[in-house]
Amino acid sequence: MLIDPYQFQPVRISRITREAKHAVSVQLTMPEGYAFMYGQHAIVRVTMPDGSRLVRQYSFSSAPSTNELRLTIVLEPNGQVSGWFTETAQIGDIVEISHPFSGPLMQEIPRGEICMIAGGSGIAPIMSFIGELRAHKKAFTLLYSTRSDEQCFKQELAPQPDENVTIRLTDVEPRLTSSEIQAKLSVESTVFICGSRDFVTNVKELCETISPHLTIYCESFTLS
Repeated sequence: MLIDPYQFQPVRISRITREAKHAVSVQLTMPEGYAFMYGQHAIVRVTMPDGSRLVRQYSFSSAPSTNELRLTIVLEPNGQVSGWFTETAQIGDIVEISHPFSGPLMQEIPRGEICMIAGGSGIAPIMSFIGELRAHKKAFTLLYSTRSDEQCFKQELAPQPDENVTIRLTDVEPRLTSSEIQAKLSVESTVFICGSRDFVTNVKELCETISPHLTIYCESFTLS
């Protein structure tokens, strides 16, 4: 007997939001009894036009308290699945989603100051955290580095009271500098970093240089 380690469930695409030229947020119907935490991800299986089935890992970009199941996907170079989502997928299409998995990002709201640093599609799990922080009226700092054709959540990231949001569009502006990041941190900060492996490695090393006593949680991904 074959055992499905992912416990795939079929879900329907109920809404597609064009975030940017090369990025979309995809809302899926919530399976009965499905529950996830901010910082978690799922394995998504897509049947391609040629009949092949491909799987990719995507983080939830919606907060659990919204009772919405949302993924945010940025087109990757030669990415078959990200290309399908950003260029071909339509409302009503069926994909399959696994049960939630936990990664290296913590799944509780820390005390003290919170600084989140996202690169590219690393904004997806960060947005899940932001939704929960806002529900708890918890202040935070966000540094978001991306390209203008991949910038997501332009309206959602309009800063509210007690929020410090910096968005850097790296194709038209200089990249975040050490002094800019240092200005956002204190020795009491809990830091969340999410993005490509190179981005996370570089930013983590920079933060550790600024203060070796910071509490840092990182999640990185490879392009696919």
